[in-house]
Amino acid sequence: YALGTILYELLTGAPPWKELPHASLIVAIQEDEPPSIRSIDPEVEADLEAIVHKAMAKERERRYQSAAELVADLE
Repeated sequence: YALGTILYELLTGAPPWKELPHASLIVAIQEDEPPSIRSIDPEVEADLEAIVHKAMAKERERRYQSAAELVADLE
């Protein structure tokens, strides 16, 4: 999840949830989907956005289970 968040910030220039109080940030991470990367930067490829959102999936089993899986999709 953390790597997905870093990738999100690298692509958009900002964290998924900006300037929220600590308690609100925790709720947002647990319940809200981050804003679409392509809504912030339409030049980001849809496949790359899908990879980042999979890495940030709320349910652990929907995320990449290994770095090798993530690398395979990035290639």
